[in-house]
Amino acid sequence: MTGPVTLAVYDARGRLVRSFASDAAPAQLKSEPYFTDAWLSAPEKLDGAPGAHRFVWDLRYPRPPALEYDYSIAAVFEKGGAILPQGPLVLPGNYLVKLSAGGKTVSEPLKVMLDPRVPSREAKKALPQQLALEQQMDAALARSFAAHQSLTGLRASLAALKPDIAADADLQKQVADLDAKIEKLAGTAPAVSMMSAGEAPKSVSFAAINGSILSLLNEVDDGDRSPPAQYRKAFDDFRKVLDEAMQNWDALRLQDLAALNVELKAKGHAQVEMGAP
Repeated sequence: MTGPVTLAVYDARGRLVRSFASDAAPAQLKSEPYFTDAWLSAPEKLDGAPGAHRFVWDLRYPRPPALEYDYSIAAVFEKGGAILPQGPLVLPGNYLVKLSAGGKTVSEPLKVMLDPRVPSREAKKALPQQLALEQQMDAALARSFAAHQSLTGLRASLAALKPDIAADADLQKQVADLDAKIEKLAGTAPAVSMMSAGEAPKSVSFAAINGSILSLLNEVDDGDRSPPAQYRKAFDDFRKVLDEAMQNWDALRLQDLAALNVELKAKGHAQVEMGAP
């Protein structure tokens, strides 16, 4: 057999829900274990060897990006537990699973059913609302994560530039001023386990926003219920702060960085690049 083994799950409309591959590297999730390895789960792995294998899909969409992850207290010794945040749970309904290996693909239908302990009437209204809000929060996490990573990369580029401008005091000051603005806007990743749902970011930084939304997301995902009004209000507030941070990012790129690049070019130095928001 040549090539990786892949497993893909599609919803009733043919949209990809989740995919796995035998050659995929284990996810590197930034987290700080505060217990022994006996409480850690083995990395998720789709086996690519010939033969019969068992693979468990957790009925969730992909995990959203976060600057830091935390461990669920619902862990079993020598079995492990979940790393938070997880992706949103899929809705009850019909799905299609496609397994591809050795140039062949086989498909099987899969029906996800509601937990019989959950009242179906309430769940039919609550679960779609919960999924919709979580997916909006996932998108906001992705925006703040990408912005933070871009700013971190820009700081590294500025640091690499310093030896070339060591003899130019004016350029050194311009770089230092820009670096200070970047540091403030990017922020440092907060310990998400120490933040509570609805807590406002202490500064308009992408790290604070990412951590605040992450903490709120874990609350929204906890249980089969319609998201409480205060959670929606908190997320609306966080999203407004994120929009403000994105505007600051755009201004930094179009004004401060552009001005620095004009000076660098005029003095024969390589310019520094950063992607658009």
